[in-house]
Amino acid sequence: MLKHRCGLARRSWDRFGFVVLIAVPVIVLQVLPGPHTLDDAYITFRYARNLANGLGFVYNPGQPVLGTTTPLYTLWLAVLSMLTSSSDFPWLALLTNAVCDIITVVLLRRLFRALGLSPMAAAVIAIAYLSNPARIGVALGTMETSVDVMCIVVALDAYIRRDRPTLAALFSALAVLVRLDSVLLPLLLAAHSVLAKRRMPWREGLIFGIIVGPWLLFAQAYFGSVIPNSVVAKTHAYLLPPNSAFTSILYYLITRSSIDPMRWPLWLNGLMLTGILIAYVVGARMILKIQARAATLVAYAPLYAAGLSLGNPFIFVWYYLPLVLVVDSVCLFGVWTILSHTRSVVRPVVVGALMAGSLIVQFSGLGPFLDKWPVNLQHRELLYRRAAAMLHDAIRPGVTLAASEIGVLGYDLGKAVIIDTVGLVSPQAIPYLLKTPLPGQPVYAVPDEVIAMLKPDYFVTLEAFIRPTLLESPDFLNTYQLIGTIDTDELGSRGLLIYRRMNVR
Repeated sequence: MLKHRCGLARRSWDRFGFVVLIAVPVIVLQVLPGPHTLDDAYITFRYARNLANGLGFVYNPGQPVLGTTTPLYTLWLAVLSMLTSSSDFPWLALLTNAVCDIITVVLLRRLFRALGLSPMAAAVIAIAYLSNPARIGVALGTMETSVDVMCIVVALDAYIRRDRPTLAALFSALAVLVRLDSVLLPLLLAAHSVLAKRRMPWREGLIFGIIVGPWLLFAQAYFGSVIPNSVVAKTHAYLLPPNSAFTSILYYLITRSSIDPMRWPLWLNGLMLTGILIAYVVGARMILKIQARAATLVAYAPLYAAGLSLGNPFIFVWYYLPLVLVVDSVCLFGVWTILSHTRSVVRPVVVGALMAGSLIVQFSGLGPFLDKWPVNLQHRELLYRRAAAMLHDAIRPGVTLAASEIGVLGYDLGKAVIIDTVGLVSPQAIPYLLKTPLPGQPVYAVPDEVIAMLKPDYFVTLEAFIRPTLLESPDFLNTYQLIGTIDTDELGSRGLLIYRRMNVR
């Protein structure tokens, strides 16, 4: 009887206790601080708000341009807004992310338990991702990454642990609709089915088509393209040196910092990279011995890194998280395997020390904790919020406002017609994007032609964005009046500048 009760207690802990354990830090670190929304997220929120208000899947009413790469997240937030009668999209996104992160961590633990790890070791891997400061920061930033990673983990869990390829196909399709870079997942699942199982995944392909197909048809008919305009704009705006993405990925995996990747000496970078590679190979080999279907997991990280490297985009920190989740999990599995012949008390001590060291490295790469919480660009967001407050009374329906960072301005000034000088929601700006970056910055000057052609009523920009172009243009200086300056040195600027066209009253 006692043994039976102990078994019930263990199963109850396995089902519910761990959920409660991880829910507490998620609430404390991700919910109680409130949204720390990033500029990109505000673009999605304006789409969702317009959709919920019956204005269509548009950023500017009457202009069907696909400027978001996360259609499913947009649709979810619009539906959630209608169901809850709430228009506070940052909070809706924050709570969504918190729930998705809890699901991800719970499934991560179950997956690695099924791969042969002890309850403690599996919990360590799950908690390693839970405690990742970049993950917390992106979730606080109310980006779609938490939903994307959850869909990826659910799909991998369904395929590896439960051997349910149709369920895996369903969630891999949802992951693609959350974020386009997740297209690697269904390709991996299909390849494994063909190469390892020797069967064509017809049913899985049908499920994938049923989920993704309607969106593709709608996007082609409504927007005129299935490729988001934001992807096209970024390929024109971000002209990076060859192998830039590859080196960024390597440095991020080693130093866990996207702020100053060269801050470590070369020998230390090499040592850390060697350790990561050894741990990953050992972990991958052991995982594959236990479960052949886990090839989809261990192959995900190198193929994801290879895909980004070949595409060579400018990589924002939220694109690292699916990679980091797999790399850290497999590496910790490898470390646990290497230590398998040591005394049982040694393993948790060593792995705990590695986790603590990793957290110290990650937080140190972010600068002062309260000043530079992971990927939190609140300095810039708050500047644009002040600019939006200054323009609030002047913005009437139909008034045009141009900016090169449109998120906060577009969300706070919902009546304005927004012109994006980078082209994310304004395709007419793309042909004029300059190809010469500002020295030392991954940002580009605002082209004279965009402002001259589109003639916005108001124009808000960091001074650095127009220093080599519009500030040297007599036509611009004779047409636009500087009506406000907000002090800042962001990106080397001498203020956030607010302009009004001369004949606008």
